Amino acid sequence: MVSCRKWIAAAGLIVLLNSCIEKSQDGKPKPAKTDSIDLITTGTKLVPAFAQMDSIAILFYKDPFGADEERYTRYYTLFTSHTDSVIGRVQQNMDLPFTEDSLRNCRSEGKMYCFSKGKVVQTVYFNTLQQNCTQLYFIHEGRYYYFKPLQSLILQLASLKKQARE
Repeated sequence: MVSCRKWIAAAGLIVLLNSCIEKSQDGKPKPAKTDSIDLITTGTKLVPAFAQMDSIAILFYKDPFGADEERYTRYYTLFTSHTDSVIGRVQQNMDLPFTEDSLRNCRSEGKMYCFSKGKVVQTVYFNTLQQNCTQLYFIHEGRYYYFKPLQSLILQLASLKKQARE
């Protein structure tokens, strides 16, 4: 009698487990679902507002590598733009992979205020003049995200610096 109960319990357990397996329409078991994680590896994925940028203000520090480490950001020239040719290059760079790091011991040559609908969505700092510190970076939720600037953006920043005004 006891062994019969064991067989009935085992058969019931098998039926129960078999009913829990998802089956496709043809009756075959479906492959197990796996969680997919979309890794955030680009600036645009981290800050989607980069894709909605509609204007930009670029500040070029007048003496970024001078002796005054504390106030070198105080004096600058400014270039503003609503054109796709300027905004698009920054967006291209933000579509590239970043490196997350602590604050590096490099000064910035300037910074870019990226706007969408009249509000600053992100500030991007840049340095294109020092070979060992050529970088773009922004701070997001207390972390630093670094990018290697595209050569086309480096050339464009050099050109825009000549057009910038006080």
